[in-house]
Amino acid sequence: MKGFVTIFELVLVILILIGTFAIFFPRVAYETRWEEALLLLKGRDAILTADRIGKLYEYSFNFSALSNFLNEKAFPGEVLIYLPAIEGTIKSTIHAACNCTDEEKKIITDWLKGPRGLALLRVNGRDVDFDVCTTHLEALNPCLSKDADVLIIWGRKNLGSNHLNLLKGHLERGNGIVEIRDFYGLEDMDIVQQEIFGLSWTPLTGTPNFDKFPRKPTSVTDIIYGPWKYFYHIPINLENTTFESIAGCTFQPSAKGNFTFKQVPYTFWICDSTSIWLDENRNGVREVDERIYVGNNFRIAGYNFYLSYIRNNVAIGISFKPEYNFTDSDFLRVGVGGIAYNVQPGDGNKNRILLNATPEGFPAVILNITPISRVAWVANFTEGGTDDDERLLFVSLLLWVSNQGTFWLRDGGTIPEYLKVAYSTSYVNTVNIDMFEVYKFKLGVGYPYR
Repeated sequence: MKGFVTIFELVLVILILIGTFAIFFPRVAYETRWEEALLLLKGRDAILTADRIGKLYEYSFNFSALSNFLNEKAFPGEVLIYLPAIEGTIKSTIHAACNCTDEEKKIITDWLKGPRGLALLRVNGRDVDFDVCTTHLEALNPCLSKDADVLIIWGRKNLGSNHLNLLKGHLERGNGIVEIRDFYGLEDMDIVQQEIFGLSWTPLTGTPNFDKFPRKPTSVTDIIYGPWKYFYHIPINLENTTFESIAGCTFQPSAKGNFTFKQVPYTFWICDSTSIWLDENRNGVREVDERIYVGNNFRIAGYNFYLSYIRNNVAIGISFKPEYNFTDSDFLRVGVGGIAYNVQPGDGNKNRILLNATPEGFPAVILNITPISRVAWVANFTEGGTDDDERLLFVSLLLWVSNQGTFWLRDGGTIPEYLKVAYSTSYVNTVNIDMFEVYKFKLGVGYPYR
């Protein structure tokens, strides 16, 4: 009937109104995501607790100790997955790929690991180990496919343009290079030496006397700060070679070894857990020699040293203290006809020289740095044997150039397939035992099967 609304039309109007309200006033649903927020809080609380009880540094580099703390103290009875990582400092294991002969690789391995397999270095109370393998420079062979933290190139190699991209790719991943090499002519100064190591060539006659650090770093951003700090603060591990009975010592027999620098060996005996005897007069017997205690400075031949630690009746750690000069006879750079083909920083920036010979000014170590990587050239210091001071200098270069990006403490960084959700918390920590060290600790906490 005209003028009246039918039931059908009324229902249609109601449906239209309902649809209109649904469009203009949609239903809002809120989710708290409490579980994800709780994960973040758990990780933050665990880190702060470890820091307050003075254990964060220990847990940062020891996954077993960290897991025990989290499972037994922080989150007992909970089923959680932990993904800890370190960033911005020296790794506990440094993977080094060496482009060298089998004999040279053995020499480097002996430098970096003692006869009983002890780590060469203890940095702020933790061991730093090296894993060395050989590699060629034509392609990424199985050794370099591990993405070695540092590449060592030893000897006179023809590094032309065909190697440039390979080496740049290695550096772009945050890894470093140390080159041990003498130069004998202009033909040695190839594109790799110029572009990557930043070197130039010039002939220079004369005989270097000794090598020394030409200056102290001016700040933490100074290019020489890292290797200079490592050399003067990180103790080198010296293992014993035999045993000998020493009257009045707790250890019977006492471990006996040599500390060699400037081509002169000095015998030491480990007397007990806190002291050693050092044969300063080099007569081969323990008579009126000085007894040195852990934590004390001592002098030999006019140079300053520090006894950092004693590892049972097996090894000791000795640190060099400023100022120290190297004997130049092991940094030979003399080429054909008595002419030393001397290298200099290609950009003329002499601040890049870490070690310099006097009085003629022959650089023995030149550094180069980019926003993502570091490289170092060092003259061949292995002529006539290698002493402990030269070993420590070489290791300081390896530590400085090595990749200090994020490394995982758990299973090489693999993420379990059963991990469904996780959140990470970062914390900047410091330690100062042998040297001041700043690093970032990251703790990921996750739920499985969710």
